[in-house]
Amino acid sequence: MDIKKEAGEKRLKRLGVLLGSFWIINTALHIYYGDAIAVFWFCNIAIAVLAFACFEKSTTAAYSTIAIALITQPFWIIDWIFFILFGFGPLNLFQFYANVPIAIKIVSFAEHIATIPLSIILLYNLAPKKPSKKSYGFLALATLSLIIFSKYIPSSENINCASYPCFQKVLAWGAQPAYTLEWALSIILLGVIAMRYIVYPAHNWLVKKRQAYNLRYFYRDAQQDRRNSASIHSHIDSRHYSLDKQS
Repeated sequence: MDIKKEAGEKRLKRLGVLLGSFWIINTALHIYYGDAIAVFWFCNIAIAVLAFACFEKSTTAAYSTIAIALITQPFWIIDWIFFILFGFGPLNLFQFYANVPIAIKIVSFAEHIATIPLSIILLYNLAPKKPSKKSYGFLALATLSLIIFSKYIPSSENINCASYPCFQKVLAWGAQPAYTLEWALSIILLGVIAMRYIVYPAHNWLVKKRQAYNLRYFYRDAQQDRRNSASIHSHIDSRHYSLDKQS
């Protein structure tokens, strides 16, 4: 096995262990504090799916999860930062964490902040693969299943915004009979667009940068080896000349 490929696979496994540990800790905290239903939020499931993608080297699982994260996580992160700095959130999403224990707040905030950066590390060590119909189908089926499942959790929890909009300014949308289906289809459409036109191109760019970086250091090491070899040969020649002169 190529040394660089083996090193990349080891990094993926270590990242998978980190993500898996993060998911276990987060899930255990929610169960311990009697909030087990919250583990079905996308942000909590995403960590587990990314861990799976690391171990299985699955671009389908990675692309789908990252695409959905890109169109959902930033809103929560912005609201969290505003809440921490100013005591309120412009999107009012912090209300979902208003009465939860501090341990869950810390882990949840860290989870939201870390998901996208850790995803970049995952992509850096994963070979790019153009999304196929299978990839789009996986994203669509997984999203639709999660939203419909979340709909049957008590509506007061509003897991994954399945019962009504999480954004206060569009609450009227939640009164529509087909809101849940429309919400799921909106996420699927945006997810497919993000996968095709953001995640995959970004992954290609990232890998090309990695290859260029590795190539630059390969040539630098090769030049250094040639200089060392030339120095050794020069030293040997000088020793031979000195011995010949003495004899």
